Amino acid sequence: MVILILLPPAAGRSPSRVRGAFSLFVVATITDLFDGYIARRYHMVTTLGKLLDPLADKLLVCAAMIMLIRGAVPRGWPSSS
Repeated sequence: MVILILLPPAAGRSPSRVRGAFSLFVVATITDLFDGYIARRYHMVTTLGKLLDPLADKLLVCAAMIMLIRGAVPRGWPSSS
């Protein structure tokens, strides 16, 4: 989602889109933190959760890292110029 908000094919990077992507990233991070806390606190840890939670964390961090590369466009993404 963060990549889709920051790099739309035609609109470019507007400050409101950057703020929206940052807000989405912060909300996703906080909900992931609370999800892990609740799962451990109430002993609701599952095998599927053990697999998917680290995967979701890595995808979130990778999306943020891609967006930190100044002016970079992922391969295969249509350029707006």
